[in-house]
Amino acid sequence: MIGPSDLIAFVTFDGHVYANQAVTRERLGQPPESAHALKAALAHWMRRRHVWLDIEGRRIQGIATARPLSAPTAWEIDTLVDAGEPGAEASVVRALLEQAQQDALHDKVTHLLVRLRANAPAAVGALRAGFTQALGEQLWRAPVLRGLATPARSITVEEATDADDHDLFMLYCRAVPVTARSAIAMTQREWLATREDHWLGRRSLALVARSQGQVVGMARLSTSHGSTHIELLAAPDAPGVTGALLAAAAPRCPGGQPVLVLTPAVAGPVAGELRATGFEPDDEYVVLSKRIARPVEETVTVGAGVVVSGG
Repeated sequence: MIGPSDLIAFVTFDGHVYANQAVTRERLGQPPESAHALKAALAHWMRRRHVWLDIEGRRIQGIATARPLSAPTAWEIDTLVDAGEPGAEASVVRALLEQAQQDALHDKVTHLLVRLRANAPAAVGALRAGFTQALGEQLWRAPVLRGLATPARSITVEEATDADDHDLFMLYCRAVPVTARSAIAMTQREWLATREDHWLGRRSLALVARSQGQVVGMARLSTSHGSTHIELLAAPDAPGVTGALLAAAAPRCPGGQPVLVLTPAVAGPVAGELRATGFEPDDEYVVLSKRIARPVEETVTVGAGVVVSGG
């Protein structure tokens, strides 16, 4: 917990500007933002964030904050600031994320996620804190959506509904490597819990592409920092899906705004179709995940030799 006495330590921290190495969906493609300890502390007091500090003497060496994702069982690290001395970077990040894991365990959280730029120094400390490098992501950028071909007649695109959740989960299983799924979400419940949709605003919109009745692609649109953001997922064996989704998305994109598309780094034919519509590779990211094991709190014996967990 952060109390008023900690404000003494904020003085030295707030005298300098340090980059926030964590990148949330709404800040994709933006320059690294600065973070100030006092701002994070106020957010904590307002019950908007969980906050952890690494303090040495009267100086704050690092700060991390987390927000819930689509379910309270999954948290995303949305601030990760390392203000430690040169050479101590990994130990500061490790200490912060180990604190986060302790509180996550106490709050019965099962997943901690953080997105970093592919070359972020914080990755070393995160790995030492037990995180797994789960998924590489590629951001693509275009000034506008242009050069869109007429979608194949075999592919239809419409707005997604809650009834599509299972089909979208099956698409996720086809399009995302098993190593990433084992670190982030292996079940539909985990997949729904770890989604970032909660933070995309009320105007976010999801489109689904179908071919022969099967969901083969998904695009989720949102607007942030003067850009249209599209999270795109396509089945690896379904060419033409990316073009169909972008053609359907184009009328829904505000005019004059650049368009950013986020895809898994292993994207199959997606890269070629994005280039064909005027997109160029931009930033690369990595999503790191930590599964929090729940201890067995108690056992209840039922009959001879049968033990049922009560945790």
